[in-house]
Amino acid sequence: MKYLLQFKALYLVVFIGFFSTQIRANLRDKVILPKSKPTFNAISFKETRLKTVKRNLVIIPPDLLAFFVQKNYRFMTKALNRPPTLYFEDEQGNMGRIRQGHGQGKSLVFATANIHPHRVFFSQELVSAFQQNPNDGPDWVEAASLFPAIGEKVFEFFGDWNPLTNHYENDHGSSGNIVKIGGRMPNFNINQYEQFVVRW
Repeated sequence: MKYLLQFKALYLVVFIGFFSTQIRANLRDKVILPKSKPTFNAISFKETRLKTVKRNLVIIPPDLLAFFVQKNYRFMTKALNRPPTLYFEDEQGNMGRIRQGHGQGKSLVFATANIHPHRVFFSQELVSAFQQNPNDGPDWVEAASLFPAIGEKVFEFFGDWNPLTNHYENDHGSSGNIVKIGGRMPNFNINQYEQFVVRW
């Protein structure tokens, strides 16, 4: 009798142990353990943030940002049904203009002093003479004024005169006339010209 009770007690302990093991196994299979908390990588976050900011930066070169400012503003021209074009020049001889509207679109034009750009001013009479005899370009440029005046047109160029094309290496004549000289530079958003930079 004594051995029978001991056997039953041993059997009960084994049974309970086995049953408990099965319950734990089933629970482990069914319970979804929480994912470990992600670690914060400060360096990676900073790099990602900087890359995002760089994509949003305006790609206007620093030399142009420093050039198209009040102290270098000289005058503006205006053509019919177009916003004004603003002209700039600094003490080193760099020249540029901000064309706010045109048949070919807006643009920011810059001519470095290294190419020796020139800017002269044509009266209406001289413009007419130039148009009638374009092969005499250098003569008309020689006759032009070096100082702006209200109502005149602007002619910019660099390089040598080519008699075959009746043009200098690069040149540009304004369609508008000078309407204001000096004074406060009109407001404009240079950020809008990031895709329209033209360098002579």
